[in-house]
This record gives sequence, C-alpha cells and structure tokens, in this order.
Amino acid sequence: MLASGGALTAFPICETQLGDFSAYIPTNLISITDGQLYLDSSLFNAGRRPAINVGLSVSRVGGAAQYGAIRKLTSGLKASLARYDELSEFTKFGGKLDEASQKLLDRGERTIKLLIQKAHELYEPFEQVALLVLLNNGFFDEVEPQKVRDIWLNVRENLKSELPQLRELDLNKALSAEDVRLILTMAERVLKSGKLVNS
Repeated sequence: MLASGGALTAFPICETQLGDFSAYIPTNLISITDGQLYLDSSLFNAGRRPAINVGLSVSRVGGAAQYGAIRKLTSGLKASLARYDELSEFTKFGGKLDEASQKLLDRGERTIKLLIQKAHELYEPFEQVALLVLLNNGFFDEVEPQKVRDIWLNVRENLKSELPQLRELDLNKALSAEDVRLILTMAERVLKSGKLVNS
C-alpha cells in the first residue's frame, strides 16, 4: 500500500518461480534475490495498476526469473516505459516533441492501457507472450487509445479458439518467426472484423 502523504514507497520483494513456500530460506539466498519495488501515488491516482515506478524499481534477478520468450519480448519494455514517463512529464509543461518522441509517447500511452489488469484478471503465459508480440510489432499504434483494451480482449478470446497450439509452446525459448506471424495475422483479422467484447 502507498504511504500516507508520500509519493513513493519502497517494498522489498523476493522473486521466485517456486510458488508457495514456507520452508526456511537461508539469508544469503534472500540477499541475492530481493529488490525494491517503488509504488508511486501519482501513478495510482492516474489509474495505473499496479502503480510501479519502473524507473526507480530494481531487482537483482529481473529477467532471469522469466520465461525465455517473455524475457526476449520485454527486453526494451522497462526503458521505453521510463522514457514514456519522462516525455509525459515534459509535455505537461507545454514542451514540443519531435516526430520520433511523439511516436514513443503515443505507443507508451497505449502500452500503459494494455498493461493495466483488473483485480483477479490473470493472463496465462501464452497470452502475455501474444500481447507483447502485438506491442513490439506496433499492432496497436494506429488504434485509438480508448479502444486498445477492447481490441486486446477480443484478440485474447480468439487466441484460445483459433491458436490453441500456443498453449503448447516451449516458452523457455524465443518464439519462432512463424509463431509471431500467426499471432499478428489472427490479430489483424480480429481488428478488421470490428467486433469488440466488453471491457
């Protein structure tokens, strides 16, 4: 939870793929796997959930705890979101952006909307991979920001029925070019259909 009256609160975290555990963990193990997660009240008030300040949060494990496919797809995500926050602050004071910076700002806005998850809304790993493929390939760049979530939810529903083989992928490895093509082709078809599920 956010500290009363404070903008940032740091929480120590322990990252693991082991799931629930209650056994004794040696101190030296904790010392190499913890980090600090900074929650920002301004992000929370702006609707970002979780309200994590990606520029200040740190982890000693980071991508090493992720599936290989997700690690590759998110390799530049933290830096791009930190850059988005900087550009967003800059424009609040009337700053003018060049074309490249404006594109970063626009994609960042859409990325934030797509990374927000409602309470108890969980994505399976293959769904996370599909979303990251679409983000990295600019699928949402021309979509109106207020529609990106509806479109993603529709794509997500179609993933389960049209590309069930994605559930069987070995996510410890990077996606093949064919897997990426299948995801993009299916998503384009959904976008052209114009049919949206409720968010």
